[in-house]
Amino acid sequence: MSKKHSNENEKPVSFDTRKTVLAAGAVMYRMSENFELEVAVVHRPRYDDWSLPKGKLDRGEALPVTARRELLEETGHECILGQSLGESNYRLKNGAFKRVWYWAAREIGGEFVPSDECDRMDWLSVSEAFERVSYELDQSVLETFRTSVVPHADRVRQVVLIRHARAGDRSDWKGDDARRPLDKKGLLQAEYLAPQLRAFGVNNVVSAEPDRCIQTVIPLAEGLGITPLIDHTIGDSGASKSPKSAVKTLLSYVEDGVPDASGTITVLSSQGTAIPLILERITKGTGLAARDFSTKKSGQWTLSFADGKLVDANYLPRPLPLS
Repeated sequence: MSKKHSNENEKPVSFDTRKTVLAAGAVMYRMSENFELEVAVVHRPRYDDWSLPKGKLDRGEALPVTARRELLEETGHECILGQSLGESNYRLKNGAFKRVWYWAAREIGGEFVPSDECDRMDWLSVSEAFERVSYELDQSVLETFRTSVVPHADRVRQVVLIRHARAGDRSDWKGDDARRPLDKKGLLQAEYLAPQLRAFGVNNVVSAEPDRCIQTVIPLAEGLGITPLIDHTIGDSGASKSPKSAVKTLLSYVEDGVPDASGTITVLSSQGTAIPLILERITKGTGLAARDFSTKKSGQWTLSFADGKLVDANYLPRPLPLS
């Protein structure tokens, strides 16, 4: 067994975002033929090390899109992102800092093909992977995966809740507020949301009635070749009148939200007042309740459930790239 290193170069440190390499990766997992959970690790001949799949952002990418792309490039396997596993920060030899975000990712098919970047991929138990990886930071990510994902990995369901993209100032709009459209930046946010939502396996689209909510998911729906279902219970008006009905609507999409090739993972496009009303209720009695559920325009909540109970609520404040 090779000596563990803090990372590819040095120890974790605080970082200057102006000189930071941004990257994303995942703990990709599957259930073996013996119904045992396995995770993927890759060998990189350039460094002669074993690591979790990860890589740098391409220009114009959002972090989840990078994670999904890098998994496909390094392992040859498609995946569906799920729970967040946090991030790692450390300094590189050249003095720059590296910041890597990780997700749990359910494998849904593919085949590994050796390359110059990764010449080997092994499926291992979490304990075996913990011993195999060359870096302590990868071990830390695996430990988070072990404690937060493994207990319910074979029973997880997910649904995504988003706030509509930017639609300008309400005071500048003279007509019916429900007809207020996305502005230029909002249309761009909607375009970036589509691949980000696809990274989480979204293949079903539900929207509140206002035009700006519908417009936010049109690029995704068009890419999927489907028409958004309009639901009046999940917007500000409906949720304010009956938060219970809004919660019931969201929960009705949970059971089918299996993160595999056969599942139906739904995104619900909602509004800024409705989202906290919904989240405050579904997190009640969980360790996730004491949080601020205010949501930026085009912000995304990925909600993970097991046995009908919420186990994770991960927030992404924007789909636009960080670089």
